[in-house]
This record gives sequence, C-alpha cells and structure tokens, in this order.
Amino acid sequence: MTIDIEKIAELSHLEFNDEELLLIRKDMEDIASMVKELPSVCTEYYDDSVAEMELRSDNVSEQMIERDEILANAPVVYNNAVAVPKAVKK
Repeated sequence: MTIDIEKIAELSHLEFNDEELLLIRKDMEDIASMVKELPSVCTEYYDDSVAEMELRSDNVSEQMIERDEILANAPVVYNNAVAVPKAVKK
C-alpha cells in the first residue's frame, strides 16, 4: 500500500526532511499492513453478543432556535452569519 506522506504532511502543516519522510512512510505502511491483517486475527474469544450496539433514537424537535440567539453565542459574526477560520488553504 502506498501512502502519500508528502500530502499528509502538507495538510497537517508538518515539515520533514527526506530521511524523516522515508522513516515515516515505512512506519505508515507497516501500520496499514497490520490493520489489513486485523480481520484474520483469531476470533476464538470473541463474543458476538457483546458487539451488538443499541443505537439511540433520533428525536426531531420542532423547536426552532432564533438566529439572534445563535449569533449571540458565536465568537465572531460576519454578515449576519457565524464566521469560522479557513481550515484548508487549497
């Protein structure tokens, strides 16, 4: 499995030299191969009944929150909307 470490570093705003990139790439590929092998791990002691999850029910409310109330709690408001910092440059 090939992992684009340079792209991950760019998105994470991290900088690595060539030697570090090689080490990180090898570590990530080792991790990915271990994760790929997980389904084949012995499941002898696995109890299916424990794995069942009870999902919560979604309760839709007709109660509307007023825009002014939302904006009053926002740290920054711009053009009558909640302003958030840019997360991705590209």
